[in-house]
Amino acid sequence: MRTLQCFVLGTVSFVASVAVPGRIAGRREPTVPRTRSNVQTLVCAIFCGVVFGCGGGGSSGGYGSGSGSSSSSSASSSSSSSSSSNSSSSSNSSSSSSSSSSSSSSAPTTASLVVVTNSTPGTIDVLTIDNGTGALTAVANSPFPDGPSPSGVAIDPQKRYVYVSSSAGEVRGYSINAASLQLTPVPGSPFAVGGAPDAVVIDSSGQFVLTANGGTGDVSVFSIGSGGTLTQVQGSPFASGTDPSAIVIAPANTAGESYVYVANMGGGSISAYSMNMTSGMLTPVSGSPFAISGSPNGLALDPAAPYIYATESGQNLVAGFTINASTGGLTAMSGSPFTSAYALSSPIVEPAGGLLHATAADMNVDCFTISTGNLIELGLTDTESGQVIALAVDGPDNFVYALDGVNSQIEVLPISSGGGLWGASSAIALFPGASNTGANAIAVQH
Repeated sequence: MRTLQCFVLGTVSFVASVAVPGRIAGRREPTVPRTRSNVQTLVCAIFCGVVFGCGGGGSSGGYGSGSGSSSSSSASSSSSSSSSSNSSSSSNSSSSSSSSSSSSSSAPTTASLVVVTNSTPGTIDVLTIDNGTGALTAVANSPFPDGPSPSGVAIDPQKRYVYVSSSAGEVRGYSINAASLQLTPVPGSPFAVGGAPDAVVIDSSGQFVLTANGGTGDVSVFSIGSGGTLTQVQGSPFASGTDPSAIVIAPANTAGESYVYVANMGGGSISAYSMNMTSGMLTPVSGSPFAISGSPNGLALDPAAPYIYATESGQNLVAGFTINASTGGLTAMSGSPFTSAYALSSPIVEPAGGLLHATAADMNVDCFTISTGNLIELGLTDTESGQVIALAVDGPDNFVYALDGVNSQIEVLPISSGGGLWGASSAIALFPGASNTGANAIAVQH
């Protein structure tokens, strides 16, 4: 039985959005929640219910970010059988290579996908979504071999490729076979990055891959070529602030300009750039970097309004800014930064706007209403495990995916018809019976 912790009245029209996971800041013990008023308590008590559902996938729209999750039947039930599964997927790669190599030229898959990286075994889970029920099913031979130290993952909007950033100083690319959904390394993978990338994102047109490189304080931009091969654009990497930890891209405005925003965790700022959608080159906007209080560890764009939010776990804050659609510049909201009772990371905004969610002290999910940009904290949505480290959102099917990095499982939080999250459904284990397999990043594409 689960209780609805955050609920918003009103009619909503959902648009697609995907959250891009960046690096998760060091785990912090939960702080003591603030005492809520009797009115808040009454509201939370009234809006309660029980639900068992799931879903997933989405692509960007409006001001949403670019990417910005039935049990897994092929997943093993123990650590040893997980190793056997990895070996099986490795031997399958050569047999599926020829069919996979043509996936980029054929029509992309219509399946909605969830992808999760696992740092300890160095693998990638690929699951399909039942758009009606939300049930997840692992594809044949999943998990697939990956590589060391994954830090982020993104699926291109056409579902042709998956890209994994690695703190080992590289980006790994995989082609998605449109028929079998098997992953095959793209030609030339892995691709060297000057620094240690902490996050990866793909623009909404599927032309460019960008990484935030914490080790060198810059942003790398790659163009996506034939077969998914990556080539750094002229001028890349582009300087940012100290220790960039998260990155998002606002879809092109009416003038055809896109803006890129990078959270500088070590510099207490957000770097902003205009992006040339032909060359991929970045140019700092006037006023960049924009100072904020604390150390930002995550960014979220509002799909329904020109707002951007940065979570700051050290001070339990969320900074909010209004985006100037003409220049890309940021203006702090009047009430920013907004306080939280918890250390926050991995923020997402629901597809219709109106609600922001973030992981709370790497445990549950904290919920905020958005009122003309300003945030009002509502409280926690409980999860099954209380070990959530990253979130991803599916716009079309209206579900939020919570990644449990300790138990290596995905929990599904349905978005209610009036907005807000219901309690978690049954958790979907990536590796039933195994623990500490290092699930650390999640991406969803409808």
